Amino acid sequence: MVIFWIILILILILLIFFITLLLSTIQIETRNLKFDSTKPKKEKLLNYLFIVRLKLFNKITWLKFNISKSKINKAKKSNLYKKTINKIGNFKGIEKFKIEDIKVLKELNIKIDKLKLNIKIDTKNVATTALLTTIISTLIAIALSKTTTRYEKEKYEYKIEPIFCMQNILKICIDCIISLKMVHIINIIYILKKKRSENKYDKRTSHRRAYAYSNE
Repeated sequence: MVIFWIILILILILLIFFITLLLSTIQIETRNLKFDSTKPKKEKLLNYLFIVRLKLFNKITWLKFNISKSKINKAKKSNLYKKTINKIGNFKGIEKFKIEDIKVLKELNIKIDKLKLNIKIDTKNVATTALLTTIISTLIAIALSKTTTRYEKEKYEYKIEPIFCMQNILKICIDCIISLKMVHIINIIYILKKKRSENKYDKRTSHRRAYAYSNE
């Protein structure tokens, strides 16, 4: 009888957790993320902070953790980090990723809640620098129009500056908050897995048909 109640309580806890997860929004905030191509390799990315929050109904934060440069540097020394990197390096799922899958990712409905971006760019060619500046500005404007519901100047600021000093330079400083609903993430994972299984099934059936006709 005691075991029954323990199992029941565990099931209820898991059910509550799953429902809470479905009704939550994941919010990723970057603070002081700076990249400078003129710096040495280890200093290209300066001190930064990622804050990941899970918010119930996009209001109540029930899970929060920080990822800083110092924490990542400590993690790099662990065996778990090295094993994870090796697994990612041997992962072949990216090769199977298709354009159709990218279209599915649009269903994530990513929202930009805050953006403060400054990019300084230069190439050894004045025309190329000017063209890149225009292209980047246009892409950011399009992204904001697709991912924001209203424009508030204090929340969305970006500046793309050409330097024109005849060097290959890229400097980025960004503070932003993006959010997406967990239900959309789960739905995308389900759709992609379903497509993978359907493709495997189609390959198997076509393979069988080829052998079936070869005996005629």
